[in-house]
Amino acid sequence: IEQREKASIAQSKYILESQSTRKGFHNTKPELQMIEILSTLGYKFSHPYPVWGIKHAYPADFYIHDLNLIIEVDGRYYHNYPIGTEKDAIRTQELKEAGYKVLRFWEGEFDIEKVKLAIDSCIGELCHV
Repeated sequence: IEQREKASIAQSKYILESQSTRKGFHNTKPELQMIEILSTLGYKFSHPYPVWGIKHAYPADFYIHDLNLIIEVDGRYYHNYPIGTEKDAIRTQELKEAGYKVLRFWEGEFDIEKVKLAIDSCIGELCHV
């Protein structure tokens, strides 16, 4: 592994560890709902998942390794419902260019059936945002 990649991995671990121990850090209500849904559906996932190989690097909400799938749960306040944010669109495009499949769900607009249907579409390579 080249030095730059080692530094990126170390940075990712530090950020994720500090997030989980930082005072006030917690899962949002929609993230808790997605955790329950993904667990019920039997998917193994990482939450959060560090994505540092794109220009606008960040910790994605969820990653299902077996499907190479990023799942974002966009809250109404932070993501400027219903328009979304320019940064979200940019990151989604960068993730796709990096080879990830990407699904986005708005807070309050998903349930187990919608998530299952969307993930199933990704398994069949028809994945959409």
